[in-house]
Amino acid sequence: MGLKMSGEVKALAGVLSVMARVTPARTTIPVLGSCRVAVDGAGVEFVATDLDVVARVRVEALTAEGGDAVLLPVKYLADLCRHLEGEFKLEASGSEAELRCGRGKYSLNLHDGSAYPEVKAPEAGLEVEVEFCDLQRVAGRVAVACATDFSRPSLAGVLWEAGEDGVVLVATDGTRLACWQLEQPFPEQRKVVVPGRSLGVAAKMASPPEGEKVKVLFEDRFVWFRASGWTVGCRLLSAPYPEWRQVIPKQFQCSFEVPLAGFRAALERAGVLAEDGPIRPVRLAVRPGVVEVDSSATVGQAHEEVEAGVEGSPLEITFNAAILLEGLAALQSEKVRMDLVGPENAAVLRDPADDGYLYLALPLRAR
Repeated sequence: MGLKMSGEVKALAGVLSVMARVTPARTTIPVLGSCRVAVDGAGVEFVATDLDVVARVRVEALTAEGGDAVLLPVKYLADLCRHLEGEFKLEASGSEAELRCGRGKYSLNLHDGSAYPEVKAPEAGLEVEVEFCDLQRVAGRVAVACATDFSRPSLAGVLWEAGEDGVVLVATDGTRLACWQLEQPFPEQRKVVVPGRSLGVAAKMASPPEGEKVKVLFEDRFVWFRASGWTVGCRLLSAPYPEWRQVIPKQFQCSFEVPLAGFRAALERAGVLAEDGPIRPVRLAVRPGVVEVDSSATVGQAHEEVEAGVEGSPLEITFNAAILLEGLAALQSEKVRMDLVGPENAAVLRDPADDGYLYLALPLRAR
C-alpha cells in the first residue's frame, strides 16, 4: 500500500533536520541513515535512532495516508528539501519514493521497511516535570562541557544528582567543568549520567504549548524526555562518574569582576591574533583595577585592557580562548566574576546573577 504524504516542503525540511541530529553520519548499518515514517490515527510520525538515542516526532502540518511504514533517507532528503519551496507531494512504496515539488520530480531509492531495528518505547520509572527553558539551559550551560572523544565514556554525559532539595547537574571533559544546581525537587534520590548529545537533541525540539512542562522519565537504563508532539530517549551511561567536587578550589589568590560583554569581546579579538590551531592561547594579567588580555602569533600581537574590580594579589595566567568563551556564553548576567588560584591551577567563572552555576577551566601550562 505504501505511503502518500503532502504539505508545505518547509515543514518536511524541519522535521528531517530533527531526524538528522539522531541518524549517524557514519555507520556500518546503512538503514540507520533513514527515518521511519508511518501514519496512524493521530497523524504522521517520524522516528529515528542510532541504537543509543531515539527521537519520535509527530507532525500535524503534513497530511498522509497509507498503511505501511516507509524508510526515508534523512541526509539526502533533508538537503534536497532545504532547496525547495512551496507544496510537495511524496509517494513511497517498497524500495522507491518519488517527490514532486513545483516543476521538479525527484526519485529516491529506499531501504526495506522491515529492515529497520525495533525502536524502544517508554516504560515505567521515576517521572518528574521540568520547564522546557530549563532543559534548554542544561544543554547550553552544562552539556557544553561534555567530552566528545569518548575515550572516557562517562565524560560524554551530564551527571544528574537528584534528591528532595533539588538536582545538581555536572559535565566535564577533563579540561573544564560546568555545574548547575536547580531547585527541582525529586521524589527520591537518583544519580545517573545522561548522554549530553541526547540533551542537545531534546533542547532543539519544538517548544511545548504554553503552560506545559517536559516530562522526564528515568528507567533503570534509559531516560526519556516527552512533550506534546515529540519524545527523545537515550541509554544512560553506565561508567562511573569521577568525584568532581574535590577539583573545585576553595581558596583563591585573586578574583575580579568585569562586564561580561566587554570581557568576551576582548577575548574574541585576542583570539584572532593567537597562535593558529585548535588551541589559541590568551594570557590574562590581573592588576589593580584592570585585566590585561594579550595574545601573539607570527603575524603580530594583541593587547587590550578591561576595567575590573580586583581583589587579591596580581596574577598572570594563560587559557585556551575557546574554553573561556564557551564558559562566558553560558552566563546570564551583565557581569562575570572570575576566581583564580594560581597560574597553573583551575580558575572558576561565576554568574553574579545565579550563585548555583559555576564553570571551571584549567589554564594552559607555561612553556
